[in-house]
Amino acid sequence: MNKEEVYKIINEKIKEETLLMVCKKIINNLSFYNSTYPPAIVYLAYKKIKNPMPISFISQLFEIEVKYILKTYKKIKKQLNMKQCKISSTFGMKCVQIFTPKQYVENIAKKLNLSNNIMNTAISYLEKIETGNGRNPTIVAGASIYLACLFCNNQKTQREIAYVTGCTETAIRSNVKLFIKKITLDENKNG
Repeated sequence: MNKEEVYKIINEKIKEETLLMVCKKIINNLSFYNSTYPPAIVYLAYKKIKNPMPISFISQLFEIEVKYILKTYKKIKKQLNMKQCKISSTFGMKCVQIFTPKQYVENIAKKLNLSNNIMNTAISYLEKIETGNGRNPTIVAGASIYLACLFCNNQKTQREIAYVTGCTETAIRSNVKLFIKKITLDENKNG
């Protein structure tokens, strides 16, 4: 993928946020020494504008492995004195929002052309289970969407959902199994 194609995909708001961070980086005389900085800064910009984007998507755009982007992302956050927080607006530029699976559901549902009914069903599944146990929020959101599709008789395969979320079918499948266990246990306790 060439630079023009990448720029077409990245919207204007991301370009502005990215430019702002690059300017701060240059102003602070921080070294711009490798090719992992642009994708890491784009990933950070997506987080700053409260529009979660899977790191795997950015990895594919820039054709750089996820582990290198994340390493540079952490380095940039440290250099800019940014912290992780639940509400981004609390600390302004010094804060990067932590996203929950619910926030990924809408993006994934749009990419799969799913109805609001399926999206709301997926969110209700997320509310029924605990998702804050260190699991990847993109995968958890994908698994809840898969369950919602099954429940609403929408024919989406694990492969389609895995492709959109940037994870493996196995990851979706294992999370679906955990969801089903958790939901049936809750129903047995309540019923």
